[in-house]
Amino acid sequence: MNLYLETVPLNSSHLARWLERHLVGDHLGELIEELLAVRTPPSALDFNAWFAPLKDQVLSGGLAGISKASLRQLLSDPSALRQLQKAVLLGGGRYWDQVPRSKGFLRRLAATRPSPPPTPPTAKSHTPLPSRNHKRSKTSEPVPLAVAPPEETPAPPPVRRGSVPLWAVLVAVIATVAVMGGVVWLVLARTMAAE
Repeated sequence: MNLYLETVPLNSSHLARWLERHLVGDHLGELIEELLAVRTPPSALDFNAWFAPLKDQVLSGGLAGISKASLRQLLSDPSALRQLQKAVLLGGGRYWDQVPRSKGFLRRLAATRPSPPPTPPTAKSHTPLPSRNHKRSKTSEPVPLAVAPPEETPAPPPVRRGSVPLWAVLVAVIATVAVMGGVVWLVLARTMAAE
């Protein structure tokens, strides 16, 4: 069992980054439970009043510019963290696309953000194909990280029959040297004892 409150940094800039990672991670619920357990009773923070003056800054630049007092207000009412996570899910800008996110958060993000509208079909033109001397230009727009599907790790290359991985050869050589060294040591020890 992880206790997330044990890792709370004291420095306000580190606290902001720590909180951002929890907002886009899979363990925000556990952090909220821990906060509720130590705060009796939690303060009643009016999230909308707290968030309104900070909205543009938080959505476009994260929590780094928020004062330590404002961050403490946010942590004093754990339910506000869910509301902040929802605001980031729905309106987070490029900054939030760069914060390392968990796979669970990416799934929630894909389910929450609206997908881009489909592009209308274009009429076929009867223009000739470009000659081979012309280079094609790629004009595709980059896909923002927030809506890109998580990449799968490529499968390792298949091992051919009859081939042995290098690490296995090294382990076998080291084991053989160790056994041979032990045998030589035993022979020498017995020879010296016999003399």
